[in-house]
Amino acid sequence: MPSDQLDEQASAQLARALQARTEMESALKAKLMGSIQADGVQGAIEVCSTIAPEIASQIGADHGVSIGRTSFKLRNDANTPPSWMESVVEARQDEPTTFIGSDGTLAATYPIKIAAACLVCHGDPDTIADEVRASIEAIYPNDQATGFALGDLRGWFWVEVPQQ
Repeated sequence: MPSDQLDEQASAQLARALQARTEMESALKAKLMGSIQADGVQGAIEVCSTIAPEIASQIGADHGVSIGRTSFKLRNDANTPPSWMESVVEARQDEPTTFIGSDGTLAATYPIKIAAACLVCHGDPDTIADEVRASIEAIYPNDQATGFALGDLRGWFWVEVPQQ
């Protein structure tokens, strides 16, 4: 649903969704970059596997929302998309989208694009360093999240905001 067609309550829900997504993106990026500087790429793998879910949980609690990340090429099986996102994933929608559920819950998706730093773990499998690939395989035995190029759609942040 286009944001200019939302009523006042849905617009307020969308603002909460955007704020939560912005905080999650910022916190995750800061943790990833700090970890890479301190511990190398293996540190980033640890951030994505254990710290990212903690960040999502905390931001969700802070804002009274559910929030997460998903993709059409999962690395972490726990990041399976919510059922309401099926059409977004299938179409690989690369623009933010908004849905209103029958219970008044607003759900929003925000695309995640591949940046240069992401290619170390998500780029061409032939260019991923052996030790990085080994770390990924140890934590994510069903990994599908490689083969991306700069600017590609990697997946989405999703946020669900209940009606107040």
